[in-house]
Amino acid sequence: MGLKIYQPSNIHPSAKIGDGTKIGAFVDIGRDVVLGKNCNIQAHVTISNECKLGDNVFIGPNTSLLNDKYPVSDVCSPVIVEDNAVIGGGCIILPNVRIGESANIGAG
Repeated sequence: MGLKIYQPSNIHPSAKIGDGTKIGAFVDIGRDVVLGKNCNIQAHVTISNECKLGDNVFIGPNTSLLNDKYPVSDVCSPVIVEDNAVIGGGCIILPNVRIGESANIGAG
């Protein structure tokens, strides 16, 4: 099924991306990110270091998954998104959040 990445995008070499995933333009994917199979990542999305997405996840445009805590820490607090979840456009998902299987997060 392959992988489709629209350019320009910035994907860290250590990221693991599942088969059938589509990544829109102007997407930034950080270090040690894991994307499952058949994900659809729309344009202008940021996925910070160590975040993990299950299979069949949809992320709408202009969304950020963040891992930085305040006060500043050397330890990442990544976002976990389970299988079949949908995150609408314009959302900001804060560190250390788990989005459950088949959850729907409305547009921001």
